[in-house]
Amino acid sequence: MTRKQVAILITLLLGVFMGALDIFIVAPALSVIQHGLQVSARTITWTFTAYTLVLVVTQPLVAKLSDLYGRRWIYVASVVLFGVGSILCAVAPSFGPFMLGRSIQALGAGGVLPVASAVIADTFPESRRGAALVIVGSVFGLAFILGPILGGILTGGVHIGAMVTDWRAIFLVNVPVSLIIIVLAARNLPLVTAHPTDRIHFDWYGAALLALALFSLVFGLTQLDFTSLRANFARDAAVPFILFGLALFIPFWLNEGRVRDPIVAPRVFSRRQLILAMGLSICAGIVTSSIVYIPQLVQAELRLATPGHSGFYLVWVAVTLTLGTPMTGRLIDRIGSRSVMLCGGIVTAIALTMLLLIGSQPVGLVISLALIGFGLSTFVGTPLRYIVVNEAPPDRRAASLSVLTVCNSIGQTLILPFGGALIASETGTHTVLTAAQRLATIQAIHVFYLIVLALIVGGILLTLNLKTRAVESADRRLRERAARRHSQPRTATATTTPGEPVMSTR
Repeated sequence: MTRKQVAILITLLLGVFMGALDIFIVAPALSVIQHGLQVSARTITWTFTAYTLVLVVTQPLVAKLSDLYGRRWIYVASVVLFGVGSILCAVAPSFGPFMLGRSIQALGAGGVLPVASAVIADTFPESRRGAALVIVGSVFGLAFILGPILGGILTGGVHIGAMVTDWRAIFLVNVPVSLIIIVLAARNLPLVTAHPTDRIHFDWYGAALLALALFSLVFGLTQLDFTSLRANFARDAAVPFILFGLALFIPFWLNEGRVRDPIVAPRVFSRRQLILAMGLSICAGIVTSSIVYIPQLVQAELRLATPGHSGFYLVWVAVTLTLGTPMTGRLIDRIGSRSVMLCGGIVTAIALTMLLLIGSQPVGLVISLALIGFGLSTFVGTPLRYIVVNEAPPDRRAASLSVLTVCNSIGQTLILPFGGALIASETGTHTVLTAAQRLATIQAIHVFYLIVLALIVGGILLTLNLKTRAVESADRRLRERAARRHSQPRTATATTTPGEPVMSTR
């Protein structure tokens, strides 16, 4: 690796780390932010749901802008937006300005990872490209470990001279990091403009429909009232918004079939395995986001004196997730993606069951959280990307991976407001809970994780329909044989039967 490539990689790693850290550092501080801004459990979930909603819509657009205007300045602009959003979050006097800051943060984060991947593809040879992408991916594991620790420390109060930190400090730490990344990016990133004369072919109408559909669903979910079924059917309550959001997916799907460059390409769903992978990606997004409520559960169960310290327990999830992720690739090669995902789903289901049954005991809590991390490492991410890369035709591979990301983000976006509505139905708008409300909060979070557990069981059943390792190996041999035939010079005797199958469509 040349000195220039090392400088580029360091610049990209810092940006990805900053974006990933912001996700994991906020999770343990959620209840503290809720108390600081004086909002309900329903409202505070927008801290995450608005962030992921903006990411879903903006990532495809920023990737196209980097093709048109060059990687360097789009990357710099993304980091600037992220820094500005962090400042707004830190100084926000109320929830409205805070959410504006989170949305601007998401706009910036939506450009960091796609541009980083594009820069690696532009500047690294194919032989080193995979290793560079693996290094970028490993940054998420590091952020997962450091995020809860830093979040717990900063929200717990650190004395800096005469000042004592609070939840606002978790956003202020982004500012100096952003300045460093901007300087490095301006010096190191290439000025590559892939298509300087092309117009942006972006699915604006589809993006607007998807954003409105998800917003309506999220708003409806946050309004759910679990104490009165009738209240959910009022004109301005949950069910009308949920139905409106679901209805918008019809014109969205029709639009995606007509446009030149859709956000969700319908032809991606041409194979059964790809359909299963997209469904499992939604399930994976749900499972990943559900851990946001673990610090709140720990705080209530163990009655910790300092709220931010409950985030320390997420380190057990992070450690086993980080240790398990490198093993996942080797396991896929040995036993196949189906067996790996099946194992991950079962371990995650066992872990959540333990969390519900013995999570009130410190030892049982640690064991269940460690198992959750291992389950996530084998159920989320790598196996699904492996399936999509294997199943999608080469000309649809990038589009299929993009849809996989969108499905994962949809799962992340929809589950959190549901949990917030469950908790708020028990606590109302109170941020300081009585003993009875604390017990009700524990029960509400338990119900939430029971629902997540049921969804995981559904994911396990979907996994049973994936191809076995034997079928995957047979398909790979067929593809390799077809590729060799395609690369050989055509002769009068070397022809291909028109109806000859190339790979299984299961």
